[in-house]
Amino acid sequence: MANFLDMRCPQCGADDELDIRAELWIRVTGNGTDADASGRGDHEYTPDSTALCGSCGHCGTVREFEGGRS
Repeated sequence: MANFLDMRCPQCGADDELDIRAELWIRVTGNGTDADASGRGDHEYTPDSTALCGSCGHCGTVREFEGGRS
């Protein structure tokens, strides 16, 4: 297990370059936005959130990546 979520790309089996689309708080500033300035480090995603493998480019849902390689 290379990541604490025990997720793996169902296409290539990679477990170290997985991205999840999540909802988070950001602060609107004069220069744009800043996620750190909001002081809220929490973020949310669900089993239906989009997941992307940085190794092979496979895109699916978190649920699919939780199932690992088939």
